[in-house]
Amino acid sequence: MTDDERQISQAIAEAFKTLSDRLSNELEGAFNQMAELMGRTQKQQYELVALVGKQAAAMKALADLLAKVQDDDIERRNEHATAIEQLSQGQMKIAQFADSLATQYGQFFKALSNRLDAVEKEAFGPDYNQQPSTPPLN
Repeated sequence: MTDDERQISQAIAEAFKTLSDRLSNELEGAFNQMAELMGRTQKQQYELVALVGKQAAAMKALADLLAKVQDDDIERRNEHATAIEQLSQGQMKIAQFADSLATQYGQFFKALSNRLDAVEKEAFGPDYNQQPSTPPLN
């Protein structure tokens, strides 16, 4: 092997090492971001479970109130209406929270997918033949 061939071979090896290091760093960052997202997701799931627990307590209170209401006492009817309104508001808050959580998950995974696509294009060139990704949910 001539000196020129050896230098070319060494330059190719260094380029592959540099590319490998960059890909490793990008993947490490992406996986760290994914782990952080999973931690946030778990925390939000705990919050959702807590909200569901509060809703169950409100439903029990409503059932207890309904059991107590046996006559036409207006004050008790007002309590009943208030409990129903609070329950409805709680259900609306849970629905809004679940919707925002789903939207946030979609945004995080879309950003992560775009980041990995950019790394692939940078690593393998703009003409890299990648398989089409699944269509977006939104």
